Amino acid sequence: EQNIVATGMFNGIVVSGDPGTSEIVVRDNTLINIPDTIHKATVVRVKEGSDVSVTGNLMGHEKGRLVDGNLLLQAKQRGQPYHYNTAFAKGLPHLGMTIDDLTPVEGGPAEVFGAHKRLRDLLNP
Repeated sequence: EQNIVATGMFNGIVVSGDPGTSEIVVRDNTLINIPDTIHKATVVRVKEGSDVSVTGNLMGHEKGRLVDGNLLLQAKQRGQPYHYNTAFAKGLPHLGMTIDDLTPVEGGPAEVFGAHKRLRDLLNP
Protein backbone atom coordinates (compact mmCIF):
# COMPACT_ATOMS: atom_id res chain seq x y z
CA GLU A 1 0.00 0.00 0.00
CA GLN A 2 0.95 3.62 -0.67
CA ASN A 3 3.99 2.86 -2.88
CA ILE A 4 5.07 5.28 -5.61
CA VAL A 5 6.88 3.63 -8.53
CA ALA A 6 8.02 5.57 -11.61
CA THR A 7 9.61 3.47 -14.35
CA GLY A 8 9.48 2.56 -18.00
CA MET A 9 9.06 -1.12 -17.17
CA PHE A 10 5.85 -3.14 -17.48
CA ASN A 11 6.09 -4.77 -14.04
CA GLY A 12 5.51 -2.06 -11.46
CA ILE A 13 4.47 -4.47 -8.71
CA VAL A 14 4.47 -8.25 -9.16
CA VAL A 15 2.79 -10.80 -6.90
CA SER A 16 4.09 -14.23 -7.87
CA GLY A 17 2.39 -16.34 -5.21
CA ASP A 18 1.60 -19.99 -5.83
CA PRO A 19 -1.88 -20.82 -7.11
CA GLY A 20 -4.20 -20.68 -4.14
CA THR A 21 -2.24 -17.85 -2.50
CA SER A 22 -4.72 -15.64 -0.67
CA GLU A 23 -5.01 -12.77 1.77
CA ILE A 24 -2.63 -10.59 -0.25
CA VAL A 25 -3.81 -7.04 -0.92
CA VAL A 26 -2.22 -4.64 -3.42
CA ARG A 27 -4.02 -1.38 -2.74
CA ASP A 28 -3.57 2.37 -3.25
CA ASN A 29 -0.27 2.41 -5.15
CA THR A 30 0.79 4.95 -7.78
CA LEU A 31 2.61 3.28 -10.69
CA ILE A 32 3.83 5.82 -13.21
CA ASN A 33 4.91 4.80 -16.69
CA ILE A 34 7.47 7.16 -18.16
CA PRO A 35 6.37 7.43 -21.80
CA ASP A 36 8.67 6.59 -24.69
CA THR A 37 11.22 4.72 -22.55
CA ILE A 38 10.69 0.96 -22.80
CA HIS A 39 7.10 -0.21 -22.29
CA LYS A 40 3.73 1.45 -22.82
CA ALA A 41 2.45 0.52 -19.37
CA THR A 42 3.50 0.04 -15.74
CA VAL A 43 1.01 -2.14 -13.88
CA VAL A 44 0.37 -4.53 -11.00
CA ARG A 45 0.80 -8.12 -12.21
CA VAL A 46 -0.55 -11.09 -10.30
CA LYS A 47 0.29 -14.72 -11.03
CA GLU A 48 -2.70 -16.50 -12.48
CA GLY A 49 -4.55 -18.63 -9.94
CA SER A 50 -3.66 -16.43 -6.97
CA ASP A 51 -6.49 -14.90 -4.96
CA VAL A 52 -5.07 -11.40 -4.61
CA SER A 53 -7.07 -8.20 -4.10
CA VAL A 54 -5.86 -5.42 -6.41
CA THR A 55 -7.79 -2.18 -5.96
CA GLY A 56 -7.46 1.59 -5.73
CA ASN A 57 -4.22 1.65 -7.72
CA LEU A 58 -3.29 4.38 -10.20
CA MET A 59 -1.32 2.90 -13.10
CA GLY A 60 0.21 4.19 -16.32
CA HIS A 61 -1.24 2.36 -19.30
CA GLU A 62 -1.69 2.84 -23.03
CA LYS A 63 -5.47 2.59 -22.59
CA GLY A 64 -6.69 5.09 -20.03
CA ARG A 65 -9.73 3.65 -18.27
CA LEU A 66 -11.23 2.52 -15.00
CA VAL A 67 -10.76 -1.24 -14.54
CA ASP A 68 -11.87 -3.34 -11.56
CA GLY A 69 -11.48 -0.48 -9.07
CA ASN A 70 -8.10 0.62 -10.49
CA LEU A 71 -7.48 3.65 -12.68
CA LEU A 72 -5.28 3.37 -15.77
CA LEU A 73 -3.81 6.68 -16.97
CA GLN A 74 -3.04 7.19 -20.63
CA ALA A 75 0.10 9.04 -21.75
CA LYS A 76 -0.92 10.07 -25.27
CA GLN A 77 -4.07 11.83 -26.56
CA ARG A 78 -4.33 14.74 -24.17
CA GLY A 79 -7.78 15.56 -22.95
CA GLN A 80 -8.96 11.96 -22.62
CA PRO A 81 -10.92 11.25 -19.42
CA TYR A 82 -8.08 9.26 -17.85
CA HIS A 83 -4.99 11.07 -19.05
CA TYR A 84 -1.98 12.07 -16.94
CA ASN A 85 -2.92 15.76 -17.18
CA THR A 86 -6.28 15.02 -15.52
CA ALA A 87 -4.43 13.51 -12.55
CA PHE A 88 -1.19 15.47 -12.15
CA ALA A 89 -0.79 19.25 -12.44
CA LYS A 90 2.52 18.99 -14.32
CA GLY A 91 1.18 16.55 -16.94
CA LEU A 92 3.28 13.76 -18.40
CA PRO A 93 5.95 12.06 -16.30
CA HIS A 94 9.51 12.22 -17.63
CA LEU A 95 13.01 11.01 -16.88
CA GLY A 96 14.43 12.98 -13.97
CA MET A 97 11.00 13.74 -12.53
CA THR A 98 10.68 14.63 -8.86
CA ILE A 99 7.89 14.14 -6.34
CA ASP A 100 6.67 17.68 -7.17
CA ASP A 101 5.85 16.43 -10.68
CA LEU A 102 3.19 14.24 -9.05
CA THR A 103 1.25 17.13 -7.51
CA PRO A 104 -2.39 16.05 -7.93
CA VAL A 105 -4.87 18.13 -9.90
CA GLU A 106 -7.40 19.50 -7.43
CA GLY A 107 -10.48 17.27 -7.58
CA GLY A 108 -8.69 14.89 -9.96
CA PRO A 109 -8.29 11.13 -9.76
CA ALA A 110 -4.86 11.25 -8.05
CA GLU A 111 -6.62 12.61 -4.96
CA VAL A 112 -8.60 9.38 -4.53
CA PHE A 113 -6.67 6.68 -6.44
CA GLY A 114 -3.13 5.51 -5.89
CA ALA A 115 -0.78 6.55 -3.11
CA HIS A 116 -2.77 9.73 -2.46
CA LYS A 117 -2.10 9.72 1.30
CA ARG A 118 1.64 9.23 0.84
CA LEU A 119 1.81 11.89 -1.89
CA ARG A 120 -0.03 14.35 0.34
CA ASP A 121 2.49 13.70 3.16
CA LEU A 122 5.49 14.09 0.83
CA LEU A 123 4.19 17.24 -0.85
CA ASN A 124 3.04 18.93 2.37
CA PRO A 125 5.65 18.07 5.04
